[in-house]
Amino acid sequence: MFRLPLRLLVALLLGLCVSTAALAHGHPVAVADDDPEAPRLKLCLQAEAVALNALGDRERGLPLRAPPSGVPHEAFLAALAARVHAEPGIRSPKFAQSFARGQCNAYWDAQHGDSGAP
Repeated sequence: MFRLPLRLLVALLLGLCVSTAALAHGHPVAVADDDPEAPRLKLCLQAEAVALNALGDRERGLPLRAPPSGVPHEAFLAALAARVHAEPGIRSPKFAQSFARGQCNAYWDAQHGDSGAP
């Protein structure tokens, strides 16, 4: 019978727990193009990325980078980036993401007349 030393066994179990925890934290799922919510979800994911970049630029003392040009909703993304970069109350990546999602949903509802209620 094959026997592992106790330290090696503990190290393997600890490594398994750490790798499982790393895989379990929230990454966005892929959105199918034929999903009716796909445009909204893709815009909100892009808004989160823009907000995180603006927060990172502010924290490093860099000037605000313009979001990618030529993308749909470019004006909304630029305004979101400027607001995150200028707002001292947005201090963490989680808050920046939540703020971006809220702004994205409000923008989408205003543009498309959705109330959000079924």
